[in-house]
Amino acid sequence: MDNRKRKTELNKGVSLTVRTTNIIILGCTILGLVALLIGLSVYGKNLVQQYARHAFETASHASSLIKQDMDCEPFSRQIMEIYRNLTPQQREKMGTEEYRSYFSEIDTTVDGGGTWDTLVHLLNNFVIDVNDTYLAMYDKDTCSLVYFADPDEEDRFYPGEWEPVSESEVSKFLNWNGEGMLYDISRTEKYGWMCTTGYPFKDDKGEIYAFALTDVTISNLDEAIKDYVIKVTLSILALTVLMCSFLTRRVRNIIVKPIDQIAEATKAYIDDKKKGIENTN
Repeated sequence: MDNRKRKTELNKGVSLTVRTTNIIILGCTILGLVALLIGLSVYGKNLVQQYARHAFETASHASSLIKQDMDCEPFSRQIMEIYRNLTPQQREKMGTEEYRSYFSEIDTTVDGGGTWDTLVHLLNNFVIDVNDTYLAMYDKDTCSLVYFADPDEEDRFYPGEWEPVSESEVSKFLNWNGEGMLYDISRTEKYGWMCTTGYPFKDDKGEIYAFALTDVTISNLDEAIKDYVIKVTLSILALTVLMCSFLTRRVRNIIVKPIDQIAEATKAYIDDKKKGIENTN
């Protein structure tokens, strides 16, 4: 009978220790997950801003250089006027010789000294550590980015050629108030995560007629985030094991052992009382 009681009391002590340990593990896991999510958010934001800052500075420098060397407003407005006068069916022919014929009055002669050729040479100076720096304009009516001058020889957009963009990107660039950095992050099929930044050209009335834009591929964003998650997760697991080990010992010494001592003292008191009653009888 005494062995059964001792076994029951031992099981109660073990059960209390196990429950306490489980609570500690759960608490450490929750705190670890919260720390991981917060850290991941801060790390990802800082990483993206590093790319954006580099690209934005490139676009800003390109804009300043073009403004110093030439006036690209008539050239930009001419292309946009032709583009906006095209029908939706004509715009759908983008990339064909027929579509380019609509902009045949734009001189795209290489080394011809025209506006387009000069812009291409100027912009080509900034294609360093970025995918592309080019001159273009957003059209809010068609949610398109219309190209003016693109130095990328392998995948070049000629004057008047366009690509679809999101409505949010169009609104962000056309309504920029000049504060902070102007950029947009999107995921493309060809390049993966892409950061597009820009700096506007404005006329005397403050109206935007073109943008110096820079694209930079955030090629290692996924890998960097994966590495971060792995490292932080391993650190949290190691810290959780250490904290659980430490807190479990502390709880056992501060809570479990005193409870066991009280239980033993109570049991001893009851046993002594029973013996006293038996002796009296």
